[in-house]
Order: sequence, then structure tokens, then C-alpha cells
Amino acid sequence: MKTLILALFFTLIIISQAHAQSTLTPQEMCAELGKRFVSDIRVQFVSEYHYNRKLDKCFLKIMYFEKMDAVILANVFESKVIGHYYSEDFMSKPVICSVGSKECYSWDEFKILIKPYMEE
Repeated sequence: MKTLILALFFTLIIISQAHAQSTLTPQEMCAELGKRFVSDIRVQFVSEYHYNRKLDKCFLKIMYFEKMDAVILANVFESKVIGHYYSEDFMSKPVICSVGSKECYSWDEFKILIKPYMEE
């Protein structure tokens, strides 16, 4: 799991450097960076990226299913992980659950906390 997190972090750094040199609109850049990001990952996952106009930021949600259920929410433009969710399965109490400075104690709470990032 640590390897996955490190790989995601370094990929975000590379992508944010490409963003700094781009002339695309923020929404186009979010789509481009999201596609590039997921093409570099070599694990089974589901991803969703979203340009949030209100915050003027690109967010990427990655869901990883193997030995544990893991979800990471990242700000692509700033190469920053915002939220983490890890549990044995989405029905059990999470081992780690946080978004920003807020802790959460279930999958439903995590979904509520990431909603403002992924829906604006």
C-alpha cells in the first residue's frame, strides 16, 4: 500500500509540472492530466477526475481494490493528497479515513466529505 501511495505522489508531481507549462483551459488541463495520470499507474483501480470551477482546481479520485479497499482524493494541480480511505471492505470500519483535517469513521462519511470537491 505504501508503494501505491508513493507512486501516486510522484506521478502527481510530474503532472503538476506539466500543468505549469500548459496553455490549455483549466477544464481541458484537468481532463488531460487525469488521463495521463491513470495511464501511468500499473495496478487495478478505478479513477475519476473532476475540474471544480468554484475552487479552480482539478481533483482525482482513485479507488484501488486488491487486499484492501483504498480511495485517495488528490488535487492534481498542486500535487497534494487531500483524502484517504482504507478498509478491509467498504462495509467495515475504516483503518484510515480523513479528508483535509477532518476524520471520518465510515465509507458514507468519506463520500460526504469528498462531495464538495467532486461535484462543483
